[in-house]
Amino acid sequence: MRLSLNTRMVISLLALVLTGFIVLAIVLLTNAKSRIDQFLETQAVYQVQTLAQASLDGLVSEDYELLESWVNSSIPSDNYAYAALVRSNGQVMSHTDPNYIGKNITTITGVSKHVSRISEYQQRPVKEIISPAKIGGQVLANAHVAYYMDAGEFINRDTAVEILIILTVIFTVILIAGYMLMRGITGPIEILRQIISKSSLDKSVNIDQKIINRADEVGDLARAFEDTSERLVH
Repeated sequence: MRLSLNTRMVISLLALVLTGFIVLAIVLLTNAKSRIDQFLETQAVYQVQTLAQASLDGLVSEDYELLESWVNSSIPSDNYAYAALVRSNGQVMSHTDPNYIGKNITTITGVSKHVSRISEYQQRPVKEIISPAKIGGQVLANAHVAYYMDAGEFINRDTAVEILIILTVIFTVILIAGYMLMRGITGPIEILRQIISKSSLDKSVNIDQKIINRADEVGDLARAFEDTSERLVH
């Protein structure tokens, strides 16, 4: 099946814009996930350092109610798995999940500032930030704050919808604008084709002045054909 010039140009434009659409969507979504992960980790570091510093009075006095209030306030959103205060021997002093209090978990000792590790909580991968709560050189406990590593994927669904809506609008506008531009080129060419198919040697062609006066290749083609037609008649 033979496709018209206008159809081929529309298909080419569609393929080009669609390719750009897909590439741009991938870049934006990847960048959005990276920024979300970076934000969650930055916030977790801030929360664990704040918890380590704020809990010092409660650790010295062994005020477990105060420790519990600080631990529970260290979870800023549902994207965070838990917060805890853990003795150097691994015994949990306070935890956002009361079932862990008094039990032993693995912690990290001998660190001067926060460290991170990847583990699992409630069958979901988490990144745990650990920071020592210490006075002078004495470590009273370790503060733990963990966030879900797959949180960015769930957030990304909403972000993806917003990005796809914006790109779809842009895609539609570009496609319509490109189609109108191509129609401005292929339309006059189609008119010239029809005139040529109906022309004869005994009568000069009559081409619309709007086409003749165009200051582009289509106008050049129309003027050349009109001149050739007149020469053939003469």
